[in-house]
Amino acid sequence: MTLAQAQRRLATPLASPATPTLETITERSSALAINGTIIDGGETFRLEKGRVLAIGDEHYTVEAKLGEGGEGISYLAHDNNGVRKVMKIYREMNGGNLHEKLSRELLRVNKALGTTAELVRLNSVDHAVIRDYVEGLNLAEYLTASKRAFTGNDAVAFLLQMARTECKPVHDERLVHGDIKPQNIIVSEQDGKRTYKLIDFGCIHEEGPVGTKTLIAPQGTLGYSRLLNTKHDPTDDLYALAETTYFLINGKEPTAQFDPTMDKLDDNGKIERLNVSAEFKKVLMKMYGHDEKYASTDELIKDLEGLTENETVPIDLASAKRIETVRSKEKPSEALMQEIKGIEAIFQTEYAGVKFARDKPLDNELLTRLDNVLGKLHYTRAPTDTSDTVYVRKRLHEGKNEAFIIHNGKTAYFTHVITEKEGEFTRPDTFKDIPKKEDAYYVGKQVGRLVVPALGAGVALGVGALTIGPTMVIGATAALGAGIAAGLNLIGTFVFVADYNPKCLDSRDTLGFGFLPGGQHHLIGKASEYITRRIEWNRHGEHRKQGNVLEDALTAIPLYEYD
Repeated sequence: MTLAQAQRRLATPLASPATPTLETITERSSALAINGTIIDGGETFRLEKGRVLAIGDEHYTVEAKLGEGGEGISYLAHDNNGVRKVMKIYREMNGGNLHEKLSRELLRVNKALGTTAELVRLNSVDHAVIRDYVEGLNLAEYLTASKRAFTGNDAVAFLLQMARTECKPVHDERLVHGDIKPQNIIVSEQDGKRTYKLIDFGCIHEEGPVGTKTLIAPQGTLGYSRLLNTKHDPTDDLYALAETTYFLINGKEPTAQFDPTMDKLDDNGKIERLNVSAEFKKVLMKMYGHDEKYASTDELIKDLEGLTENETVPIDLASAKRIETVRSKEKPSEALMQEIKGIEAIFQTEYAGVKFARDKPLDNELLTRLDNVLGKLHYTRAPTDTSDTVYVRKRLHEGKNEAFIIHNGKTAYFTHVITEKEGEFTRPDTFKDIPKKEDAYYVGKQVGRLVVPALGAGVALGVGALTIGPTMVIGATAALGAGIAAGLNLIGTFVFVADYNPKCLDSRDTLGFGFLPGGQHHLIGKASEYITRRIEWNRHGEHRKQGNVLEDALTAIPLYEYD
């Protein structure tokens, strides 16, 4: 059905009979026949297209089967007047008074939503709920027909209307729908305004501990319904509405997570990927209720009423699905994460305490598993002239190159290098192997030309103050000290450590050279260079903490897809 066809069908009037009471429902529980044949409770109750179901004076002609689930089978039919109805047929399992329970809950739903659902006993085990057929497309069909995803504003408007008109009345009756999903929400559109209607109350529950379900289905639809519940409450419906909102924005069906921790991680990840405001994301996460949950539907309505999304141009559904597919694969799967954690745990247990890697080489099984995981993390083997094994990958988000090196018979097991220049994957094994830092030396030396005169002035000032007196010669002493220090540095600049003097450049490896007259700024330059090298050594010298090196290398990075 296209969107236009659905809109034309909305013109079909719906009958509005009086809301049935429990007594009228009981009266309708009379003899049942299909084309004149009484239905035996021992057979599975199924209807084919064109069959006529006679219930008292009313006849219902089956048009089509709408669906079948754990809770029953749904049929589209029309009555004597041609008014379309939905008949959902339930079979009572494991004894119990299903008819009484259905009667009680249907009356409460009718009261809450102003609907006219009726209950009919078909035989000793089969029961039918007959409702008015709501014309239109369900949300899943609507997205397909319109070929565009919801914007943030669309989603807020959807949630606000659903919370106000569909969920709150049901929750006020202390009932939980239990199976909210796109297929159970009918959307109609007129003059650019959408109206949403919640259907199929086959999984309705009373609030309370699990086990108080009214109908036959044990739970709602996987992916949309909260799993592993200990009780039913309205937040179950809010959880399902959050999952439905995720579907509306990107067209992707949510997946069921049977572990609470993974469910939380999955929900955090997919909501974070949505192109909506941070405030809206907080609302959706509160609807999931992992860390904080809404106390009532009224509280949700209040938050939604104060929420305004930036206007955005809707994107087509195919693009929305593709974007979500790419974003959802930017994080490793649970299985891959378990592999990574397993490798890290093995290394920490068996190898992290080894002082010299050559004394206990990595075993072949661990090396094979490492090779497999590194491939999944988008590393590739690189050729090398050494006995080491080198894996490289491009850090697309930084424009840098990364290498993970597994050493053979050396002090360290691993080296992990990130560099801007391709192919520069050597790693210092000792502090002396750290390259000289010419820039740091020259910067320090230039700073020294200013610092040393100031130090000289301070020394001269202190000596003068102690020997002659602070009040008379303080200015002259300071000037003299500064002049002497500046003079020494000028001499040193052109005689001892001139930038263009190769001997002086070679001599900067000797700290003692800085104590020669006029060489003090060389001392500061050398100290600056030494500190810079030491910082790099501390940063790169992770071979003393090999577990950290392995953990860094086995980290997933953005702009790659992971299985």
